[in-house]
Amino acid sequence: MIVLSAGMPKSGTAWYFNVTNDLLIAAGYADARIVRRKFHLHPILKHPGCYLKGPTWLKPTLLIPHCCGYTFAVKTHESPTRKWRMLAAAGVLKPTYIYRDPRDVALSAFEHGQKLRQAGKTYSFAPLTTIEAAIYKTRAWLEIWEAWKIYGQAFMTRYEALITNPLEVMQQMIDFLALPPISEQTLLSIAQSYEVKNLPNLESEKGGLHFNQGKVGRFRQVMTPAQLDLCQKHLGDYIEEMGYTP
Repeated sequence: MIVLSAGMPKSGTAWYFNVTNDLLIAAGYADARIVRRKFHLHPILKHPGCYLKGPTWLKPTLLIPHCCGYTFAVKTHESPTRKWRMLAAAGVLKPTYIYRDPRDVALSAFEHGQKLRQAGKTYSFAPLTTIEAAIYKTRAWLEIWEAWKIYGQAFMTRYEALITNPLEVMQQMIDFLALPPISEQTLLSIAQSYEVKNLPNLESEKGGLHFNQGKVGRFRQVMTPAQLDLCQKHLGDYIEEMGYTP
């Protein structure tokens, strides 16, 4: 089985992937990084975070370890493609998706871009030079969230739920993936490993978790009234549909 750990940018997707990978290891499956190395998947699984990105014609090589009996996770920000849906229908792939309040997403993307520019980098979020630009960009990411919601076959996770009740989310994921039982003590150990005090050691080991501040609802203290109005104008329909408070 291939677990497609998908998610909206700046919604804890690296954290989500790593928790998923930890659960698979605890259930007796291989570390995705070992699978990546063993089957030479570096051209399509970028960095230790196993981010699925690369030439489309190479992506079917993910099926090789699956056919060899491996169960492993990969990370993506993409929409549910026709091929992924076919693989899911065949029982080869199981998708999960994490999302977050779009206003916190926009703020986090802008702040990540600031850090990249300060380091002299121009890729990823660096072009988002204003919060307003990040709000417009978030609208495009929400269209991908909507595609996953309409698809309806993914395990959907709120970032806020993973923050406040990680044990419950992990148990729900275990049930969705039909993994063997994992003890509560092991789940607690996994959750505690991602506490703020442990992050410096995990950043290099787990492929860059990109934690900023991770606080829920911080946009209310940082954004100006005009920026909040812009969020409501461009993101408001999604905010309501996702169940977040205006």
